[in-house]
Amino acid sequence: MTAYPRTPAKQPERRPRWIVGGATILTFVGLLYLVELIDQLSRHSLDVNGIRPLKTDGLWALFSRRCCMPTGHT
Repeated sequence: MTAYPRTPAKQPERRPRWIVGGATILTFVGLLYLVELIDQLSRHSLDVNGIRPLKTDGLWALFSRRCCMPTGHT
């Protein structure tokens, strides 16, 4: 039997958080530009078929004062 070395495997170095965060943001912005390019090439078909709510009943809660007050104050 051959003996294996008892030293642990070398861990890969982690990238700094700011590099990971910056790469994430740049990737997301690039994706937004790609979607806009596709929209431009398809003659704004994504603008025509935009996101629309199925119901507007719940939208009034966004503008009422009760949504911003602590619980117990109605």
